[in-house]
Amino acid sequence: MPTLTLLTNVKLADPKAFALEFSKLGAETLGKPELYISVSYTYNETLTFNGSFAPAFNLSIVRFNSCQAAQVDLID
Repeated sequence: MPTLTLLTNVKLADPKAFALEFSKLGAETLGKPELYISVSYTYNETLTFNGSFAPAFNLSIVRFNSCQAAQVDLID
């Protein structure tokens, strides 16, 4: 289940619409069904890069592998 977390100092007019489009792009790029994609957008006006408030972002992509049936039995 990939999770895409975007932190940026760029304020979007419609963050919900962006998140839906970003989810589709993430699914296509990672080759996973959108059903498994989680997306988060966070605006932070104090985000800096290279000592500047120029438009910048941090993108974190985390993927957790699903458990196999044998692994689940070991956990229980």
